[in-house]
Amino acid sequence: MRKLLLICLMLPLLLQAKVSYKLTESKLDLFTNDHSISALSFQLNRECLVAGQAKSKIHEKLGGLELKEELQDPYYFNQIGAICFDSLGRLHIQCRLSGKAGNCGVALIAEERPDGALSLSFSLDAEKANRLRIQYHQNSDAHIFGLGEQFSHLNFQGKKVPLLAEENGIGRGDPKISGFTKLAGVAGNEFSTYCPVPFYLGNEGKGVFVRKGQPWYFDFQENDIAELYILGKACELVVWQSKDPLELISAFSQENGRFRILPEWAFGTWLGIQGGTKRVDSILNVVERHGNPVTAIWIQDWVGKRQTKYGSRLQWHWSTNEKAYPELKSMIASWRSRGIQTLGYINPFLATESAWADSLRPFLVKDATGEPIILPAGGFDALQFELNDPDCQKMLAKLIKREMIDLGFKGWMADFAEWYPEKAAFPKGDFFSRHNAYPILWQECSRMAVQSVRDSNDFVFFSRSGYRGAGKYASTYWAGDQMTSWGKNDGLPSALNAIISSGMSGIAINHSDIGGYTNVHTPLLKINRSQELMHRWMEFAAFTPIYRTHEGLSPKHNAQPWTRNGDARFFALMGKLHFSLKGYFLELNQEANENGWPMVRHLWLQYPENKEVLDIENQFMLGSELMMIPVLEPGQDSVKAYFPKGPWLHLLAQETIESKGEWRTVASPLGSPAAYVRATKRGREIRKNVPDECRVVSREPGMIR
Repeated sequence: MRKLLLICLMLPLLLQAKVSYKLTESKLDLFTNDHSISALSFQLNRECLVAGQAKSKIHEKLGGLELKEELQDPYYFNQIGAICFDSLGRLHIQCRLSGKAGNCGVALIAEERPDGALSLSFSLDAEKANRLRIQYHQNSDAHIFGLGEQFSHLNFQGKKVPLLAEENGIGRGDPKISGFTKLAGVAGNEFSTYCPVPFYLGNEGKGVFVRKGQPWYFDFQENDIAELYILGKACELVVWQSKDPLELISAFSQENGRFRILPEWAFGTWLGIQGGTKRVDSILNVVERHGNPVTAIWIQDWVGKRQTKYGSRLQWHWSTNEKAYPELKSMIASWRSRGIQTLGYINPFLATESAWADSLRPFLVKDATGEPIILPAGGFDALQFELNDPDCQKMLAKLIKREMIDLGFKGWMADFAEWYPEKAAFPKGDFFSRHNAYPILWQECSRMAVQSVRDSNDFVFFSRSGYRGAGKYASTYWAGDQMTSWGKNDGLPSALNAIISSGMSGIAINHSDIGGYTNVHTPLLKINRSQELMHRWMEFAAFTPIYRTHEGLSPKHNAQPWTRNGDARFFALMGKLHFSLKGYFLELNQEANENGWPMVRHLWLQYPENKEVLDIENQFMLGSELMMIPVLEPGQDSVKAYFPKGPWLHLLAQETIESKGEWRTVASPLGSPAAYVRATKRGREIRKNVPDECRVVSREPGMIR
């Protein structure tokens, strides 16, 4: 009778509940209404929940961040206590943990969100514990994608991936250079990233997002387990389920933010040049003479330059260097009259010798004594703005408006933001939450400045660092500072990885510095941009949304796109090819804005049922219709590629591949990259728009334009 009465009392709650569970002695499964497969599964006979006390040991150097800690007196999962539904249909589960220090509890609250996803909150009830480690089931054959902008890997099965924003590193394990940079403490590693995003999606049909809480890492080293380490006492996981990965990305992008529609000028050539008004104008004339469709010039040294032992660096003063750029406002207006916008550069630091250092002291990052923290910045010292203070954000937005927008700039590189120091003593929040939020706060400053003017939709600023909310404010990302090399971890291949992985992490629009940035020219080691590398990077960049050059860290030792007629012609040829895709880029931009879909895509996003594409890292889709296979090694004139089933038309040549779903080795001579469109109406229209001068008759190996 009592059992019947209990069922009658619980029935209204059970009918209202949108989540369900299945509990056995060894497993707890959580389900949402629309799915018969569990969203999360906990193996109770393993360490599914562990809590403990830990104090972090943090080592920082030039933006690099190394964290070490160990749980003291851990509490291990012991048993599940009470389980009940509340009046809102949420499922409450009490878990008991035990250890040498006694017992503690972890409260779980599961509910189905309006979008059908499972939300699962964890809350640790223990005075002597400040860390939480969570384990749940993960298929042993799963492929794990996403986790932000990642440079060395695409699939993270079998790997432990930290989720703290930091400098990318120099070399990251690539031969020659990494030996030197490791000694200097700036090498980074295979997981160092400016932009970690605590979201991944797997080919088993799930997307997992740490919506609240500060994760240190995801660990997929055990075949059937995913482990999440939380730097705190609480977190919330959100789990979406779908066999279509684009649906998972679309759902996540509602949380992460969706990218805005870029102005049409953004899809022309962006010419990165510096050296003062006369040099900029002279090089611009050379490039335009070859017919390159330049729609923007990017003059990062509008603030002036300084020479350091590391190369040419900028003056972080954030006002025009009148000596190098006299009458800059009128020059910007002149360039605009020719259909060319002007972009600048800014970051959230201020050089210690700046004339503004004293007046802006209230807005600087300070230590526990109230003194501004001085950071070594690679050849000089700098101060940093405390963006966790809303008043500082407003001040910086006004500075950008006054010093850049009012001058005529239509955008800028919003550099850095991953260097927020551990010694910072801001009164709100812990270090980890402030550190990882800092990149998004920096992007918000730029967005505040842009929104203060009427034509805000005509501006573009590009960022390299990010975290949760990476799509909310930035116009586009760029992949940061690659070496001017072919290195897998920090050269051209790493730029491809970065753009693909970030696309699966909610960053729909991304690009890279053509030719890379970091070059080395010393008596012991020389790694400078070669002509071949520059040309192959141009081919790759032509199929990404933004086609932008960078002179590099030490420009005089790098090949540049305008130094020889052959280089300028090749630069123009790829620029015209890129510009011919403008209509397609605009369509993909619309998809990114409406659905959150990345413009550059892993093949798995388009062919989720095809297991053959899961491990591919050397080719990509641009939208649904175009596939590109870049040359990623020197001295190569062909590439091996997988062609999904169907007819594929070469974009530039009279060549058709009828594929049953197979691997082919195809020619890719310099000037005729291996790019193919699907034989659909849309694909044929893309092909039709290619200028005649970009088309080729012969595709024999060794052909160089």
